[in-house]
Amino acid sequence: MASHREHGFGALSEDEPIPVTEASSAAEVEAKRRTEIIAKHCAKVDPLPKSQALEELGVGETVFYKIKRIYKANPHWRAQLAGRDGRRPGEKRIDPEGDEIIFDVFKTHRKGYGANDAEAIDEIELQCKDRNKRPPSRTTVWRRWHELSARDRLKATDGPEAAQAKFGHYQTPTVGEFYPGRINDIDHTPLDCHGMDSETGMGLGMAHLTLVRDRDTEGLMGFALLYGAPKRACISAAIYMALRPKTDLLAKHGMSHPHWPLYGKPGQYVVDHGSDLMAESFRLACEVEEIVHIPRLRPPSGGGIERALGVLNRRLSQTLDGGTASATKKGPGYASDKKAVYTLEALTAIIIAWMCKFNNRKGRDGLSPNQRFERKYGLHDGVVVLPPMVSNPERFVIDILQGHEVTVARNGVVTRDLVYEFGPFKKIVGEKIYIKVYPNNLHRIWGRLGNEWHALWLVNEQTQPLTLAEQKLILKSRFADEDSDRKRLDAQEQLNRVKQEGKVQARAIRRAQEDVAQFYFFAFIGLTFKKYTGV
Repeated sequence: MASHREHGFGALSEDEPIPVTEASSAAEVEAKRRTEIIAKHCAKVDPLPKSQALEELGVGETVFYKIKRIYKANPHWRAQLAGRDGRRPGEKRIDPEGDEIIFDVFKTHRKGYGANDAEAIDEIELQCKDRNKRPPSRTTVWRRWHELSARDRLKATDGPEAAQAKFGHYQTPTVGEFYPGRINDIDHTPLDCHGMDSETGMGLGMAHLTLVRDRDTEGLMGFALLYGAPKRACISAAIYMALRPKTDLLAKHGMSHPHWPLYGKPGQYVVDHGSDLMAESFRLACEVEEIVHIPRLRPPSGGGIERALGVLNRRLSQTLDGGTASATKKGPGYASDKKAVYTLEALTAIIIAWMCKFNNRKGRDGLSPNQRFERKYGLHDGVVVLPPMVSNPERFVIDILQGHEVTVARNGVVTRDLVYEFGPFKKIVGEKIYIKVYPNNLHRIWGRLGNEWHALWLVNEQTQPLTLAEQKLILKSRFADEDSDRKRLDAQEQLNRVKQEGKVQARAIRRAQEDVAQFYFFAFIGLTFKKYTGV
């Protein structure tokens, strides 16, 4: 098991602490501010006057009493969270980028004496679809047209010469360059292949596959496998693979020839509305790195990521030993889980090799995803052009992971019946700390101390499972062990036998006592009869 020490995030720092990202949404900041003010108002000693509290909160009496009622029911600041951040007073309902699209289309498609809204709306919808934005309504387009300047309206009707003659000249905006990796799609699906435990050989079932796909190059950037329901750990591992170069990853699995150059930081992540993909920790991590996190629009967002997942399952997963169809018709004796021959590590290596082949397959334009990526990045005229990167990939993926609090025990940090080293927490035994666990590598967890994440390694990791799925099998086998139940029932049987023997012995003693008493009674009667009768 020691050979799996670096499984999961690859080249994550093993011993150096990782700084903590201090980021909060606007709703959290406002909730903390309200809680702080209302706590001063409700204090028993020197409370804040109501008038001053109303002034600092900036709300009316109705909202003030609502905040106060919530605080008395639950003084934690999270109770004041009202939900997602809404539109602030004075903000436009339409997205700023969508607004920019409208005005750009007015300049290119709503011109001439026959200018009309229909042609402009079609082009606006097309550009919004390309940028994954919700298209505006016809009323919004009409309202924006009347908000244009007099110069723009004159240019649309009489031409640019007339507008320049009347209003003068100004600079024309430039057009952006081709940007591979601009939009990345993320989604999950069950892998149509059963896996097995590397130690016990028991079937683990079907893993969940998380895939990161680049929309511009149509290439696969990274993936993650995890047994169990999809969670933030899948997203974290898949994004980490997508952010980093694949040289070390290929070398780790003994692949020196495959070509997989796709990596880098995207401009935005497009996700569905799953609870893990819409998690607050994921959105805040993206906000810190200036990555736009947006939910999918259906049908404008298309189904590129779903098609990629389907192709991987049909062309690879269902062809492996232990493979199964997504909606199979099971015949007599069909048991795909008993035919599983691949471990999690083996499945990972197989998918890596297949993705290298997929990314080198040419499309309709005669270019493969790798070639589309290398048109922008790589070696050009003797200069190496690198894609954009996040400031700290390790911190980025740790921020996405789900965490929980544990109490530091006397023998170390204990979670999921596993004992980890103290690390920097040796002097705070009995206190709670915040940790984050990656389910595919239980040999290392992350503990937060101050503003840094510290790696905590598992004690006796050579004899402990690597993944959470294997640990669950071990815990489940403890309950399934019939030996202890058999011994318990044997003891119950002996207890019943001893109880019955005690009752039999008590009855024998009472009968003996009754016989003795009866003997003395009849002896006394006999002596009395002889005394008075003389017989």
